Amino acid sequence: MVKLVSIIFAVVLVLSGALVACGPEEVTMPTTPTTPTTPTTPTTPTTPTTPPHEEVTLELYAGALGSPPYVISLAIAEELRVSHPWLRASLLEGIGFGDTLIEMDALPPERKARAFCCNGSQVHIKSAATGLPPYERAYSDIRIVGTVMEGTYGFGTYDPDLTNPENLRGKTLASMSKFAGPYAIADALLRDAWGIVDDIEISYLKSDALNASLVTGVADFLFPMSISVARGGKFSPDPNTTEIMAARQTYIIGATQADVDKINAAHPWSVSLKELPKDVLGENNPPETVNLVTFSTYMMGWETADPEVVYELTKFIAENEEALSSRARNMPLDIQSLARIAPGDEALVHPGALRYFEEQGYEIK
Repeated sequence: MVKLVSIIFAVVLVLSGALVACGPEEVTMPTTPTTPTTPTTPTTPTTPTTPPHEEVTLELYAGALGSPPYVISLAIAEELRVSHPWLRASLLEGIGFGDTLIEMDALPPERKARAFCCNGSQVHIKSAATGLPPYERAYSDIRIVGTVMEGTYGFGTYDPDLTNPENLRGKTLASMSKFAGPYAIADALLRDAWGIVDDIEISYLKSDALNASLVTGVADFLFPMSISVARGGKFSPDPNTTEIMAARQTYIIGATQADVDKINAAHPWSVSLKELPKDVLGENNPPETVNLVTFSTYMMGWETADPEVVYELTKFIAENEEALSSRARNMPLDIQSLARIAPGDEALVHPGALRYFEEQGYEIK
């Protein structure tokens, strides 16, 4: 038994020695092939991007539907919508500048600061800012953005004998509202230049009734014959004037330099003359060359308007003149036209607009 145990022990020792001699089997785990890496280029620190500007919506008060100020206002609103990153405009139809001014002035302060209009004639802007009639107080916080239109105005009639102002005595005038911007020209001609205002009867009518009154003979003459100066010095009559001329042969009652001198001597604002050549609006329209009173129409806002907003608005109009003019009956809205501020109105220009004008080399003193 002892011998058997010894033999078994000897066998175990032999086997153990053999295992030690052979050593453990080396096992290699398969490795995943590595893709060669491309050296990375050091990145340049990026400049923080400017956050998008909060959208600003202006309340843009226009003139009567179809009038040049309305068309210009609509063009600006539409072009802002498609071309400006953050300025927008909602369009509101107006009647006359006086009514519009009162409505804008009554807005809550935040809305008033974003309210603008395109039908403020230089006559009414100056009168309103200084509190002259028909305004009961001075709206001293009115500010001008720029000139958006140069208009010429006169009286129209179907009676050739009435082209002589002396023959208007005892006649009936159909006129736009006395609060409308151009009416100041009618009053100045009748009162200051011709001295016949007390010798005529005046009916103040809405635009849709003006033409009918002349066509039916209820009125002997009418105001206004409104003709804007378009790009390239061309003339563009408004729809009412076009309709009047289409009905029958129309005669425009012109003015003289002596008339303009009398008007300018009587008022703090000034007007000038512009020649309307014979046939320039079509055959026999007008039948003879006539001189009309002319003045500028401003876009206006308020002293509280954000200078950045006014700067952007002025810049946008000037730099998009081609697109805007194509929408607005070819009205000139270039920088030279915008910066044409009537003498005496320079102090009323908004600082935001003034900044843009000065950047472009236009000095408004």
